[in-house]
Amino acid sequence: TDDIEWTAAKDQDGNDIISINKTKTGKDEELTITGLKAGVTTLTATAKSGVKATITVNVIVPTTEIIFKDGEQVVDPQKGLAVYQEVSKTVNIEVVPNDTTDTKYSWSSNNPAVEVIPSDDGKSAVITAHSSVTATITVTATESNGSFPLLVKALIPAEEISFTCTKTSINKNGAAVVAISSILPATSNDIINYTV
Repeated sequence: TDDIEWTAAKDQDGNDIISINKTKTGKDEELTITGLKAGVTTLTATAKSGVKATITVNVIVPTTEIIFKDGEQVVDPQKGLAVYQEVSKTVNIEVVPNDTTDTKYSWSSNNPAVEVIPSDDGKSAVITAHSSVTATITVTATESNGSFPLLVKALIPAEEISFTCTKTSINKNGAAVVAISSILPATSNDIINYTV
C-alpha cells in the first residue's frame, strides 16, 4: 500500500488555517479536518509515487446572532418592532461575532402587507407596513445560511385622543383618576404613553 502525505497551505503569515487528523482503515484513509481560523487553503494528498490530488477548503466564521436596532434602541426580536401603517422605518443590524465571514444578508417578510427593502449589503432595511398586520421578518446570512427572525407589529396611528378626568386640580399627594374615553380612529391600535 502507498502511504499518502497530507499537507495544507498556510496563510500569508505562516499560520495554519486547518488541522488534519488522519485515520487509516485498510487502504483507505479518512481525514478529520478542523477549521482553525477563517480563510481558504489547499489540501494536498501526495502518494509516495508522486501522484497528487488537491481540494480547496474554505473555513468560514458563521453569523451566530443578529442584534436588531431601531436607531440606537436594541429591539427584542420576540417582543417585536412596532411600525406605523404607511410610515417607513429603517432597521439596522449588528452581527455576532464581529469577525464573521458573512458579508451579505437578505431580508424577507412572511406577509406581503409588510414590505422590506434591504440595503445592498443587507446590514439595514426599510420596513413599511401597508395594513394593520403582524409579520415575521427573516434576515438570512447569505454565505452561512443562518436565519434570524424579527416580529413586526403594524400599528394604525391615533389621530385624536380624548380623556376624562375626575379632577383637574389635586392637592399635594392627592390623586385623580384619568380615563381615556376615546381614541380616533376607532380602529387605532396605537401605543399610548403618558408623560408629566
